[in-house]
Amino acid sequence: MYLRFSYQPRATNQQGWDAYAETYAKLLVPDTVYFLTKEVIHQQVTDHLNSDHPLHVLDLNCGVGNDFPFFLARGWKITACDGSVGMLNKAYEKYKAEIESGQIVLFLGQMETLDENSFPGLKFDLIFSVTGGYSYISDDKMRSVNEVLGNYLTAGGLMITAHLNKFCPSDMVFQLLHMRVKQAFVRLKRELKIQIKGQEFRMFLRGW
Repeated sequence: MYLRFSYQPRATNQQGWDAYAETYAKLLVPDTVYFLTKEVIHQQVTDHLNSDHPLHVLDLNCGVGNDFPFFLARGWKITACDGSVGMLNKAYEKYKAEIESGQIVLFLGQMETLDENSFPGLKFDLIFSVTGGYSYISDDKMRSVNEVLGNYLTAGGLMITAHLNKFCPSDMVFQLLHMRVKQAFVRLKRELKIQIKGQEFRMFLRGW
């Protein structure tokens, strides 16, 4: 179950992804590789979902909200979730006004626990997840997550998701620590067939 997130000022960023919150909050700097990468990704959204009407976006694994400015500039409503309290605290600090006005709603939850009750009553015009969160779930869970996400799409809605690149040490270490030796290597050059709203898609598990 996903929980509506409230700011937690006493939380400490000392372990897990929380420890990276301060760093991620400083990444969105113009004329950097990170910033240019974001521009490329956002152009994909513009190319495939160019609308003059306000849209509702689900930013899955939103981190500190580095994609929020792109959505906010278009007047879109944002529902965002992440499994890290530290990341969400930073997002709250940076976008407090938009959160308090209701334009942004934050949820705390891990991708692997996503289900049909995570966002009750909500539908999204865009489901966006490009931070690599897919790397930390099994193939079976990846299939079920995408099926669930498909049910949250509006008619004509769009999903833009991305897996990490070919070589990701953190992904391989994660799999090895969970005694998934084969899983640590099989994603190096492979694709996964997934179902979204009854249609079959191919998800490439590493970049080409």
